[in-house]
Amino acid sequence: MLPLRVLLFLAILQGITEFLPISSSGHLAISQLLIPSFQEPALVFDLFLHLGTLIATFIYFRKEILDLFRTLFSHIGNPQKLFWFHSDSKNYIPALFWGTLITGLIAFPIKDIAENAFTNFHCIIGAFVITSVLLFITRYAKESAHKTIGIKEALLIGIFQAIAIFPGISRSGATIAIALLLGLQKKEAFTLSFLLSIPAISGSLIIECFNMRDILLAKNIMHYLSGSFVAFIVGYPSLILLSKIIQRAKFYYFSYYCFALAIVIIFYLYTTT
Repeated sequence: MLPLRVLLFLAILQGITEFLPISSSGHLAISQLLIPSFQEPALVFDLFLHLGTLIATFIYFRKEILDLFRTLFSHIGNPQKLFWFHSDSKNYIPALFWGTLITGLIAFPIKDIAENAFTNFHCIIGAFVITSVLLFITRYAKESAHKTIGIKEALLIGIFQAIAIFPGISRSGATIAIALLLGLQKKEAFTLSFLLSIPAISGSLIIECFNMRDILLAKNIMHYLSGSFVAFIVGYPSLILLSKIIQRAKFYYFSYYCFALAIVIIFYLYTTT
């Protein structure tokens, strides 16, 4: 079982890195490889920390989520209006439906490959470089006041969310970056990215709960839940900070951090082998 100080460190790290586009799973993977006492199942521990930041997402976007439910119930008898795109609508449900669908279709078959990547420094380095490039090119993104979310945008954002199952590829970074590059406005890209994370992370949590029943019944369940709570406390202000950074068009600044971190990992590998 993890020492409490290590768990608190990882939970704080999760709270900061889950929302900032620097890959919480990548930082968790590095921690797993560098901390001798960290013997927890990587993906499961990662998902429990995500529980805390998922709650922070629910609270931050509570108004948008309530609007989604109102729309859902008002159009429950009209599936075409509910699940298809209309140019005059600000309804996020079609984008969430199609984005989540493609995320699941891609991510589920490669889950085991992603789990193995948690113990491969070279995969993590490559993923951080990919994140860095994605973030950097948002510097040249042009938002359009008339751009609306269609099937192409929803599917592409969902694809990038699926790829972010690999440690080192930031989910928020990848989805917000592609949304900005497609011409969506900053606030819309930010909102869609995190609304799309809710079904993806919730679904992953539910699946892992069924797959890891022994872990959930073990004594260290309180360690997992304590980590979730700390991740929530730290994560909420991180979400507020990211919102302000995106509105100020400074999103690409995080690319420098991701690239520098990849270099540091390479340096570590070649000085310890």
